[in-house]
Formats: sequence, structure tokens, C-alpha cells
Amino acid sequence: MFQDFEDLLDDLAPGMRARKVPGMLYRKGGDAVDWATPGSSKYVPPALYWQGGAIAWTGAAATSGAASYNFPKGYYGEPLLFVQVMASNPTTAKITTRATSAGDAIEIYWQSDVIVTAINFAWLAFGGQLAK
Repeated sequence: MFQDFEDLLDDLAPGMRARKVPGMLYRKGGDAVDWATPGSSKYVPPALYWQGGAIAWTGAAATSGAASYNFPKGYYGEPLLFVQVMASNPTTAKITTRATSAGDAIEIYWQSDVIVTAINFAWLAFGGQLAK
């Protein structure tokens, strides 16, 4: 237990001896290594790896499209994906996204209520074992 917020920040900060990374104690799902499979089984992950980045989509004016990015290191199963639209042209566009992955790359499919010419996405992928 932490006495105050500074103790928490100190525990998360990299130290001189070792890199400190927050861990995950439990997760629920239908498969031990494929984190995208729904289910009610409880697992204690032996490892938690996350990767993040940004993807820019530019092209001819459109109301839908896709952007993809190869992970620096792929996952053994499908990771959990989180995508956020950071910016678009025009900035007033309402953009919906759907992200998929087979473990080696992220595919972001998007649709807009107006014609856009550029979109910037931020993404995070959480998963267990990395592919060899």
C-alpha cells in the first residue's frame, strides 16, 4: 500500500538497479495466450507486454478507409487493442474506428461522417507471450 501519490510515482519510475514496470495480477478470457478470446476463465499472466505507437492515414478525400502498422515484435496470440483518434482534417469530423490484429500487425478501419483527407491515430496493444 502507498502512503501518498509520490510513493506510487517513485515505484513506477525507473531506478538505478532495475527497470520497474507495473504488472497485471489477473485477467479473464477464453484462452491463456490469445487475449482477444472472450470467456470467464481467470488467468495469471506469466508476462505482460504492451506496445504503442501512432499511425497517420493520408490519402484522397474519403469517408472510410484503413491504416495498418507492423508491430515491432509480434504476439503469440491476438492482443487487446485500444485506438484513439488524435487529429483529423477537418477537425470537426466524427470518426469511428475498429481495430483488429492477428498478432503481428494492427489494422485500423475507420469511417467518418464527412469527407476527410488525413487522420492521426494513437494505439496501444496489450498481450501475453511475444512471438519468437
